[in-house]
Amino acid sequence: MLRTASEAALRGWATRRGEMGPVERARLRDAVARVQLAAERGRTMRASATPAAPAEKPKFIETTFKRQDGSEYTRKVYTEEHQKAASAEKFTRVADLAEKIKAAEPVLREKASAPELTTEKAAATAALIMRETGMRVGGGEGVGKTGVTETKGMAKETGKAVETFGTTTLERRHVAEEPGAVRLNFVGKAGVEQSIVVRDPATVASVRAFAGIPPPPDPTDRTPLFRDSTGRQLGRQDVSAEIKRIGDFKNKDLRTLVAGEIARREADSVRRLGPVERAAMKPAHVEKAAKEIAKQIATVVSQQLGNTPAVALKDYINPAIIADAYRRAGL
Repeated sequence: MLRTASEAALRGWATRRGEMGPVERARLRDAVARVQLAAERGRTMRASATPAAPAEKPKFIETTFKRQDGSEYTRKVYTEEHQKAASAEKFTRVADLAEKIKAAEPVLREKASAPELTTEKAAATAALIMRETGMRVGGGEGVGKTGVTETKGMAKETGKAVETFGTTTLERRHVAEEPGAVRLNFVGKAGVEQSIVVRDPATVASVRAFAGIPPPPDPTDRTPLFRDSTGRQLGRQDVSAEIKRIGDFKNKDLRTLVAGEIARREADSVRRLGPVERAAMKPAHVEKAAKEIAKQIATVVSQQLGNTPAVALKDYINPAIIADAYRRAGL
């Protein structure tokens, strides 16, 4: 279908092409070329007017850090924009977990109370430890092709290689008995010494069974703690599968849930300023008081998680809890 007067004229010329002389045929060829060129320009302009799909924004940026000895190391960190989006999604997911875990805990305790040392019993026990204490799942990528769990890590402050542990990679030597509880003493991520008490009766009984208690634990026994009766060691993927039965959650969500519960208790205990005291505060004093409240909450959380207050505040504590603490204080 011809759309322009020029094209219509060309059609008319083309029908009598046999009647044209050499000069007219040359003009016809030139006119056809001009129409084709105009059509091509139109297509190009329409294509350029279509907005291009926005380029995908990077999730990571290379960042340089300094160690205590002055040397530097570089690692990828999430961009601020990605962190905000992921953080909002994470805390929404953890709020859902806080509701669903109530029904899941009795099921996990039943599995942990099974008489046989199975992978299911180990995974349920590990999940209960993480739920109670906020421990990391551990194990790098879990049990690899060699059957050996990865436990090598790096102390960020010193840059020295250290052997680190999490829930799935604990060894029998890490277990110590206490009245009605067990204490887990181990080196965590970044070379941080951790000592965590587990008190839930079903979890304690299961840990004792895997540790071979009685007799008392041998402090030199490097046997993996969570190993089933066939000798297979627990991997993080086993714990992930157990947690997925609760809902679409991640291993780390249990750690974030525990952090939020501790932060909430601390926020609820913040002292409220009297009206006279608050009225006398200058803006700079208000800002300082707010920072002190946030630091106080983050410090208590970090002591349980085995990280720093800055990391606890940035990655594990819902900003809404800190905001509630400010309001409670009257700031």
